[in-house]
Amino acid sequence: MACVPPAGDTPFLAFPASGSTGNSPNIGQVIVADQTALGSGWDAVVTVSGIGSQLGGTFQPAALPLPSPNATPPFANPVYESSAFNVAVPAGSTVQVSVNNLNSTCTPVVIGSFGT
Repeated sequence: MACVPPAGDTPFLAFPASGSTGNSPNIGQVIVADQTALGSGWDAVVTVSGIGSQLGGTFQPAALPLPSPNATPPFANPVYESSAFNVAVPAGSTVQVSVNNLNSTCTPVVIGSFGT
């Protein structure tokens, strides 16, 4: 069963922008935009093929302005939340980003990916 966000929410990978390349291989945070705050019951997960997955910290309000490269969500008045990481991956990796409900045994839902 997939981790389903609250009704009306569509998590969007804002930083690093999905599809971007040349990002730092030292991942310090990912920032998700949403219609309403997911809050501390949710976090992000980064996955690199051949290496595995790493859970991030619970979502916290993200500082503005967002770092670059960032992407603008396709909805108005986004709420930006950051999930902190302390993970290094090889340069040239593709990093998949998912959102995860910490209060469930559901499968994290992929919201985008970026390259290092």
